[in-house]
Amino acid sequence: MAKQKVEAGKVNKTQLVSEAIEALGGDPGPKDIIQYIKDKHNLEFKYALVASYKSQIMSKKGRSAGRIGALTGTVNLKDLQTVKDLLSRLGESQLQSVIKALR
Repeated sequence: MAKQKVEAGKVNKTQLVSEAIEALGGDPGPKDIIQYIKDKHNLEFKYALVASYKSQIMSKKGRSAGRIGALTGTVNLKDLQTVKDLLSRLGESQLQSVIKALR
């Protein structure tokens, strides 16, 4: 299959990489992101481009690319958002009580 050229202004490459990171959860590698974009949007991106965009996206979120996977293990970004929401609703001490009750 021939690679499609992405015309300026028609597709936001950074947004596609960000979408793939969110959809895949955790800390997907550039190859996984490339495959997701190819499957969903029928576009092919180069590895270096995806790695660069991923690094920029993760930095803006306050996380370094490559470190989030080590921090979360099998926990994905949706799980982290759920915990963050619970923390906002319940507060730290009540959330700790809930966690202790689940042990």
